[in-house]
Amino acid sequence: MERDDVEGAKAAAQYFLSLYPYAYNTGDLTEWKAMSHPECVFCASVIENVEALHAQGGYQTGGEITWLNVEGAGNASTGTASVDAVAEQAPTAQVIGSQVEEISAGGRASVYIDLIWSNDWQIRGVDVEGES
Repeated sequence: MERDDVEGAKAAAQYFLSLYPYAYNTGDLTEWKAMSHPECVFCASVIENVEALHAQGGYQTGGEITWLNVEGAGNASTGTASVDAVAEQAPTAQVIGSQVEEISAGGRASVYIDLIWSNDWQIRGVDVEGES
C-alpha cells in the first residue's frame, strides 16, 4: 500500500474494502475515514450508515470479503489509479438489541475502485455491481 504504483493501488483498494465489514461490525471508522477522499460518495454513505447503526446500539456480523480477481491500471503523471475486481462477500446479519435480521445472503460482485495518490492512497469512488 505504501507504493505509488498500480500494485500499491491494488493493495490499498483491497485493504480499504476489507474495512467495510470491519466498520459495520465494530463501529470503528478510523482507517475508513483516513482513506476516504472528500469526493467519495460511497465512502461518506458508509460513514453515515455505520454511525447511525451504532448510535442505535446495533452492529453487523459477517460480511468478510474474499478477492477472486484484482486488476489495476494507473497514470503516474496524474497520481491516479483504478482497480477492477471480483469479490465474494460472506452473509451479513444486523443486530439491534435482541433482533437479528439478515441483511445480505452474500455473494459475488464486480467492484470498481477509483484512487488518487497524495503521500498515500485515498479512495475517490467505489462502484459495486452484484453478479447473478
